[in-house]
Amino acid sequence: MKLTAKLFLCIGCLSLVVVLRLILRTVAIAGMSAAILPLLLIWAGMLSGLATLVIGQLLVLARAPAWPATSVSKPRFQDRKHLESRGAFTWVLVKRTIATLSMLVAAATYQSAHGQLPTSAVKDEEPVQAQFAMGPRYAYIPEGYFLLIRKGTALGAIRLVSIHQDTLGNGSSTYESYFQSDGSGSFLTATVVRRAGKIDIRPLVGLHPFNWQPGQDRLRVGDWWFGCPTPSLVNMSGHFAVKDQGYEFAPTSAKDIHEVDALDKRLKWFRYDENTEVIMPVASLPK
Repeated sequence: MKLTAKLFLCIGCLSLVVVLRLILRTVAIAGMSAAILPLLLIWAGMLSGLATLVIGQLLVLARAPAWPATSVSKPRFQDRKHLESRGAFTWVLVKRTIATLSMLVAAATYQSAHGQLPTSAVKDEEPVQAQFAMGPRYAYIPEGYFLLIRKGTALGAIRLVSIHQDTLGNGSSTYESYFQSDGSGSFLTATVVRRAGKIDIRPLVGLHPFNWQPGQDRLRVGDWWFGCPTPSLVNMSGHFAVKDQGYEFAPTSAKDIHEVDALDKRLKWFRYDENTEVIMPVASLPK
C-alpha cells in the first residue's frame, strides 16, 4: 500500500513541476495577454488538484494500515474490515491516478504544441515597424513584403499576402511564391513558376515525439517547400530540416514582383543558423 502511495506521490509532484513550467514558459513567451488568461485559469485549477493529490498521498502514507503479521494463504474472517479499508484506499488512488494522467496528457499536449515556439512568432500582435527577423532557424516575414531565396542558380521569392495569428502562433496566412531556375535572376521571364497557397497552423495533436500538425504547414516555392511552425515563420532549410542545406534568404522592401531586383548588390543573404537572430527593418532594405 505504501509503495503504491509513494508512486502516486511521485506522479503528483512531477505533474506539479510540469504544469508550473508550462505556466512560466507561456507567460515568458506571450506575456500576460488576454489570450492566455483562460489557459492560466485552467492550469491554476490543475495546480490545485495536483496539490490535493500530493497531500492525499501523504495522508495515505501516514494512515495506510499494515498487513497482519501472520502469514496465511487466505484472509481470515476477522480481517474483512481491514480488507475493506484497503479497498477503499485503493479505489481513491485509482480515481486520483486517472485524473492525474488526464491532466498530464493535456499539459504535455499543449507543451509539445507550443514549447518550442520562437519569440518572433508573436510579433504580428505588436504595433511595431515592419521588419524581418532572420534566424535562429526561421525567417520571420512581415505581411506584404518579399523574401528572396536562392540555391545554386535557382531563385525563389515569397510574399505573405495576409497574416492572421494569435499570440500562441496559431492562425493562417495566404502567400504567393515565384520560382525560376534559368539563372537570369529575373521573375518576369516566361519560365517563372508562380504559386499561391495558404498556411493553416493549428494546435498539434498527440504527444511529443508522436504529435503532428493537422493543418497545412508547408509553403511551396516551385520545386522547393519549407516548413512553417507559425503563419509568419518559414524554416531556413528545406522541409523541416534542422541543418544548413545551402539555401540563402534575403529580405527586401519590395511589395510587387516587378520591383524585385535579385541581383542588387545591397541585398544581405542569410543561411540557416541555430544561434543567430538579425532584425532587419523594412525601411532599411533595398528592393
